[in-house]
Amino acid sequence: MAGNGNGTGPDHNHTLTIFMYPLFAMGHLIPYLLTANKLAQRGHKVFLVVPPKAQSKLRPLNLHPVLIQFKPISIPRVEGLPPDVETTAHFVFFDFMHWLPGLARRLKIKSVYYTPASPAAAGFLFAEGLLGEDLMNSPPGFPTPIRLYKHAALDLTWFTAAKGRGSGITLRQRFMSGMWESDAIGFKTCKETEGVYCQFLEDKFDKPILLAGPMVPKLQISTLEEKWATWLGKFKPKSVVFCAFGSETVLKG
Repeated sequence: MAGNGNGTGPDHNHTLTIFMYPLFAMGHLIPYLLTANKLAQRGHKVFLVVPPKAQSKLRPLNLHPVLIQFKPISIPRVEGLPPDVETTAHFVFFDFMHWLPGLARRLKIKSVYYTPASPAAAGFLFAEGLLGEDLMNSPPGFPTPIRLYKHAALDLTWFTAAKGRGSGITLRQRFMSGMWESDAIGFKTCKETEGVYCQFLEDKFDKPILLAGPMVPKLQISTLEEKWATWLGKFKPKSVVFCAFGSETVLKG
């Protein structure tokens, strides 16, 4: 199992060209960009596929714009890779596109399934059964006895049963296929906090588990938009709670 991602300094004799293709949701794009910052800090060049309108939101988090290039999906280029680089020095990072490892393999490119989920959550993919009650208990051989409440397990039924539009496979099958077919699996964590779950997955998949370390963006000092400053000014200090439900969540009234 790889280390916690705290290495220092670039090694220009072993630099790589890395292609990242995450799911187009900010909760996936931001962790990928933070990982790209760490890779660029070591001298590696990264091409990150992004939706065109997300570039302005992601650009302030790009700490190495010379080495990290955004590639809008609308640009008609083959895999977004430059033609003057040998493909054997490339890696492709992905999460939702389960078909990508097969394509990368035909091009002699290594693929890394890199997910913003935790290793413990990924381990529950090995839970026995497909019904909500089946997901209450942790999988056989799981390193710690985690047990979900019944209502939480029932919420996961859509994950194991519902099939995506036109795909013919469930989300569980999509994620499992991506991990099985990839050359390695990566997480934004370290072995000091989740090492036992990473080892569980490494034993199950029989492939390297790469750990990038915690992905925490640097504190940005900026002026709050006037409309939010005015709204917050109506409340007493420390009386407002901020809840983030994810950029793809649609709240029902």
